[in-house]
Amino acid sequence: MNDNGYLGDKAWQNFAKLFEKKWSEFERKDELLALVGGDEMLAMVVSQVSLDPEQWLSAKVPALQGKSPIWCVKNGREKQLKAILMNMPR
Repeated sequence: MNDNGYLGDKAWQNFAKLFEKKWSEFERKDELLALVGGDEMLAMVVSQVSLDPEQWLSAKVPALQGKSPIWCVKNGREKQLKAILMNMPR
C-alpha cells in the first residue's frame, strides 16, 4: 500500500469485478465511460456509487480533499480516487 491508500492494481481489479453484474444492467454506459476516460473498471464501480453517478463525478468529495472525482481522473489522481472507492461502504 502506498501513501494515498491505494492497495494496488490487482486489489482494484478484484474489487471492480464485484460490480460486473450491475454494470451489465447499467443503461448509461457510454456517457459514464466518456466521463472516466474509457476506464471500464472505474466506470463499473462509479455506476453504483450513487443513483446519479454522473453528478457524483462532479461533486466535491471530502475524502478527496474537496476535489471532485472527475478532477482526479483528469489530473492523474486515479489511484487516490480508486482508494477512496474501495473504502466506501457498500
